[in-house]
Amino acid sequence: KMADARFANVVRRVIKPSQVFMLGRSNIVLREQHRSTLTDDADKRYSLYPGHQSTTLLERTVLTVGSGVVALLDQRRGDMVAVFGETTGLVALRRLKHKMMASTEGRLILRDRPHITSQSIGFERLKSYPEGSLGKTYVDFMISNKITPDSRLPVKYVDDAQAAYVMQRYREIHDFTHVILNQEIKLNGEITVKWFEAVQTGLPMCSLGALGATLRLPLSEQNRFWGNIIPKTVEMALSSNLLMNVYFEKYLEEPIADFRSRLGIQLAVEDTDVESIPMNTNPEHDTKQTEQT
Repeated sequence: KMADARFANVVRRVIKPSQVFMLGRSNIVLREQHRSTLTDDADKRYSLYPGHQSTTLLERTVLTVGSGVVALLDQRRGDMVAVFGETTGLVALRRLKHKMMASTEGRLILRDRPHITSQSIGFERLKSYPEGSLGKTYVDFMISNKITPDSRLPVKYVDDAQAAYVMQRYREIHDFTHVILNQEIKLNGEITVKWFEAVQTGLPMCSLGALGATLRLPLSEQNRFWGNIIPKTVEMALSSNLLMNVYFEKYLEEPIADFRSRLGIQLAVEDTDVESIPMNTNPEHDTKQTEQT
């Protein structure tokens, strides 16, 4: 009974009743006679970092399927995108950690474990940085899109403390990726960024998001993306430096053109306007916090 109640709480915590599929009490029934009961002490033992929520295989499966379906149907649900990324990304996150350990700057990031927040990067101070600097370009991008560094959702479902930090770092530099690639927060910009991230990180969430978003485009736009933009983006992702190994906070005063050049980023990917299916929110941002800014 304790296990059944715990599973029901996980489902109700993640999947809202207003979604496409409804999960009522009558549907949340477990019939596992041989499953051991989890105690509060066991839960504490599996808390690997602040905010971590351990899950059983069955719970993780429900979270993965449920969040994946909702995220595909409504990509504005950043919370569902985040859950799907966490429940499917452990192998890729561990590979990313090894790539970071192989880089001097990546090792420094893993050692320091910096977090990108308004306070840590001096968000207000960045407004006075020179035009064309990385910091000024970043803060202008954030303001124009009405988002804040503080609205990134915390990692909860990654069962590895180091991998959880890698996922958190990936989320926190996502807006820097938009800035570096010169892509706005709209459908075509997110497609370009997600293809770039999919190649560099190997995260299933990025691959699924990139493919799903591309297929939502009008047919004429799909042909243009498959024939030109996506191949160029993939090539650039393969040839440029791994952005997870970049300590962005240390380069905020550098001219962004020089910064891109040093990373091997060449802006050959066009950013034409696709307004037929606008992106109303930035995926994985906490929309409640974003709306308050």
